[in-house]
Amino acid sequence: MMRNNQAPDCTMTQRRFKTRNGYVLIAFTLGLFFLLGVVGLGIDLGRMYVVKSEAQAFVDAAALNAAARLALQPGDFAAAAAAASATPKRWEFNTNAFPTVETLFGTGPADTFIANPPGSGHTAEEYTFTQVTARVSLPLYFLPVVVGSTRSSIAASAVAGQAAVTSLPGGEFPFSPVSRSSRPDCPSDPFGFCIGNKYTLRWPPPGHAKGNVCQTDVWDDRASWGSEWRGYCCVDENNVPALERAIMLGEGTVPLAVGDMLPDPPGQKEAIDINAFIHFDTDTQSTTYAEYVSAGIGNGKRIVTVPVNDPHTKQVVGFAAFFLPEADDKFEFCGEYIGSIVLGAPGLTPGGGHGFGVWRLRLYR
Repeated sequence: MMRNNQAPDCTMTQRRFKTRNGYVLIAFTLGLFFLLGVVGLGIDLGRMYVVKSEAQAFVDAAALNAAARLALQPGDFAAAAAAASATPKRWEFNTNAFPTVETLFGTGPADTFIANPPGSGHTAEEYTFTQVTARVSLPLYFLPVVVGSTRSSIAASAVAGQAAVTSLPGGEFPFSPVSRSSRPDCPSDPFGFCIGNKYTLRWPPPGHAKGNVCQTDVWDDRASWGSEWRGYCCVDENNVPALERAIMLGEGTVPLAVGDMLPDPPGQKEAIDINAFIHFDTDTQSTTYAEYVSAGIGNGKRIVTVPVNDPHTKQVVGFAAFFLPEADDKFEFCGEYIGSIVLGAPGLTPGGGHGFGVWRLRLYR
């Protein structure tokens, strides 16, 4: 006898499906909590990264602002600290000011920075470096489950100061005065110059009746240079248009570094009118650098950076800053030595802590 086909046991199958669905629900719930936890941690960590970046951008700018203030007002540490704190960068997407900003001062990038200079053995003007630290307490939303703290302290620090210019990528004023170091007017100056004295930037042509008359120029080594020397230097083309572009626009001068040989000077180009360049300044009336600073209306055009050369080797021995007075002679041109200057700093006062040379502001760390 044949047996009838039996129906499948539906109850057993349904029970298996329900058990399996229970496992999936538990796994999904646990996975969801894990996923939410990872997302939450990512949000907190992301916020910490953003705030750290904002803090670093702030202290970089603040340290440069403080160093620039010291270049303008040597020894005025209160003004430098105020300049750092007033830096307009903020945190939380530029909505909140940093609650804690600390500004310290040093004499070099590796110095021990202090809040109240000067330290023993130093003068206030030697402190040209600044260290700015910003701190903020960031509330945490998800990380407390892991780290046990509801806030994270975020801090960033930067050091800025004045670095001596030992090379230029171009853009120098295309003249090169000779060093007086072998017969100095002021022995403390590495070039032998004295601040406030006038020195020759452009010689008169050979045989000119006036000779060398730029105030303190009392000797003349032109014989060792060759009679073709005119004082012009450092242009990439030996022609009048190139020199005019270099003087008027600062274009076409070659890169130079200490130790480089000066390029051969162009030929006789004495007729180029430097007074036309001076008239680009908003103060054409001041006759000395002291008057220029006191008037406070100049735009800085009359302050130029030039390479200084050894008259016997024609090598660059450094860079110097000069103020350009009005020229009363078509051929000869004198500049007033102003000691030191900080490129990129606001104002017109020579850099503090340095009696000579050209400096620029830079970040160190």
